[in-house]
Amino acid sequence: ATISDPSTGLSASTGFSLSNAASTAGSMFGLAVQTANFAALISFLETQGTVHVLSSPRVAAVNNQKAVLKIGTDEFFVTGVQTTTNSTTTGNTVSPSVTLQPFFSGVVLDVTPQIDEKGNILLHVHPSVSQVSTINKSVNLGTAGSLNLPLAASATSELDSIVRGQNGQVVAIGGLMRQASTADDAQLPGTGKVPVLSTLFGSKKRVNQKRELVVLIKPTIVEGVNNWNDDLLDTSRRIDQLDPRVRGIR
Repeated sequence: ATISDPSTGLSASTGFSLSNAASTAGSMFGLAVQTANFAALISFLETQGTVHVLSSPRVAAVNNQKAVLKIGTDEFFVTGVQTTTNSTTTGNTVSPSVTLQPFFSGVVLDVTPQIDEKGNILLHVHPSVSQVSTINKSVNLGTAGSLNLPLAASATSELDSIVRGQNGQVVAIGGLMRQASTADDAQLPGTGKVPVLSTLFGSKKRVNQKRELVVLIKPTIVEGVNNWNDDLLDTSRRIDQLDPRVRGIR
């Protein structure tokens, strides 16, 4: 499975081909597309914008049993504050105590395969990509004053989908989009507070960026040792194709 994050939206239809898919690019899609050419699908995504491969794991699962893959880190943040008042001969003192909990940043993918008698593969897919950042908050403790605490701000993209695929075919799932806007103001020193000078000697730049989470899964039915070894070799070749140095991309 490969989880990528193009910076623009895209569309596609079943029976994937680069010609008809590129003609309708620009809107998000929620259907699964299938192709045997993994590198071609990655190349198509790159025509829609910058592609960042977040993870490219490989996991084995038993029929009708869930497989979970988790890649990332846990960071501890403050989730609660309690104060304790201690009475002494000189007066009362208030001591705060904080409660810490872990917050996960990274990629989580759980998939449940179901294979029918004709070899069709039904996949229940639930990917999640989370990123936790730190924000500082000031908490009023009353007579003890205030306490600055590092709190967690979590951004999560996840989807839950059921798709039908074929053995050895790549299934692409997309549709989770988010938009971010950033502003950059540049000014000469000393001119920022003067309206006329800030306009003449400054610049303002606003960038709007759309990001979409795309999940690529290649289900393979392993019927014996030979199939397993062949799949390992195919995975190695696929990873080489994703390497920008091998593909001549700088």
